Amino acid sequence: IVAVTEQGPKAIGSGEAMLRGQRTSPFYSSWLERQNDDLVIAREAVLTQDFAKLAAVAEHNCLKMHSVMWTSRPSIVYWNEATIACLEVIRTLQSDGHAVFFTIDAGPQVKAICLAALQQTSGVNTMRSSLGAGAKLLESGLASGLEPE
Repeated sequence: IVAVTEQGPKAIGSGEAMLRGQRTSPFYSSWLERQNDDLVIAREAVLTQDFAKLAAVAEHNCLKMHSVMWTSRPSIVYWNEATIACLEVIRTLQSDGHAVFFTIDAGPQVKAICLAALQQTSGVNTMRSSLGAGAKLLESGLASGLEPE
């Protein structure tokens, strides 16, 4: 489930935010150095179908990335009230025994990996998405505005 918590472009783009984090956040190096460890855990969790393990590593990695942005100078905080409300709903669902976890890319939108919905959360519009077909290499023309075949 994708919880859209804010419409429109971000004030600071993801690329610029990561460069700022690299230059100014005391957590950037640590976050980057641990990416492979998190990826190994995530892959193992997927292969063994361990939802709880995947949930733990995905959420923690997400929070580490946002910690980099928050500790950049000047700080970058994409989250809004609805973002936090979604996290509270997800934590409640988890406490009630539902298999659900969150991830948030560089922005305020929450992605809930679950079978539950967040439609009743104030300030949120939701979209349902299935898993994609997998990673693939796109032609470099895509960057110039060309559509992939």
